[in-house]
Amino acid sequence: MNESILRPPARRDVGSIADWIEATMAIEGRGMFAKASIRRRLAADGNDDEASMSLALAEIRRRERIGGPLYPYEVSGSGVRRHVRANRAYDFMLACSLDEAPFRQSKDWNTVVRLFEQLTVVGLGTIFGPGTKALRFGTPPEPSRPSTFSDALQWLASQMGHSVGPGKASSNEQDGGVDAVAWRPFADGRMGFPVLFAQCTLQTAYESKGSDIVLARWRTWISLRRDPFTALVIPFTLGQTVEAWEEANFTVDVVIDRFRLCELLAEEDLSGWSEHRLLEGWLERELSEMRLAG
Repeated sequence: MNESILRPPARRDVGSIADWIEATMAIEGRGMFAKASIRRRLAADGNDDEASMSLALAEIRRRERIGGPLYPYEVSGSGVRRHVRANRAYDFMLACSLDEAPFRQSKDWNTVVRLFEQLTVVGLGTIFGPGTKALRFGTPPEPSRPSTFSDALQWLASQMGHSVGPGKASSNEQDGGVDAVAWRPFADGRMGFPVLFAQCTLQTAYESKGSDIVLARWRTWISLRRDPFTALVIPFTLGQTVEAWEEANFTVDVVIDRFRLCELLAEEDLSGWSEHRLLEGWLERELSEMRLAG
């Protein structure tokens, strides 16, 4: 078994150590990570191994409770078990969140950013219940979305059954901070239904990214009756601290982190998703690049 290049995190918070345990298992293809092995690796890196491991295992138990059917990890008496899941959305988001992920070093983010935004669209397609519609608006644009922003606004307004507003967008504008849109129209075809604008980011400094969505500008671009809900979607997990949630929620109505997106995706069959094979291929390449040469 080739070992992971990941070392226990410099940040000693519980979530980072839990992520390290999970990622190490995914990279090394482990079905079991024994407590003794976890303790030894933590101790070798200068951690208080017993305390760090106990807290991390408690965090993984918490994740079991909220992760739903997509969460592949389980704490047992001897350590942590990893189960094979057909829907690998969790492994994908975990890989996206790692500081040491190869894509972060290469700076070639286009493929993974697009995949994360597309996965977000699948999740947001359930957020308002049956009948919810969702699409990706971010750039580089999907083939269905016009490349120029002014044309894209007309296209989006048409998709939602709205009209464009009088505001003029800058020629340099790309997506107005909105990477994904979800709405739930009613059968009567009338205006007045919930709309959500989402900013998606893989940047580790994500706290202020929600401010990219400026609703005052959007009200001039599209004739919205009411301000839409706003969301920040991230592949990270914010844990349990009140401070983390307050900071991240400061600029948006709702933060959708790794576990909330898992909840939205819980009933979705990704095997028939158009980007399923691309996601699997990217994930396997990313994990293989994080293995030490045998």
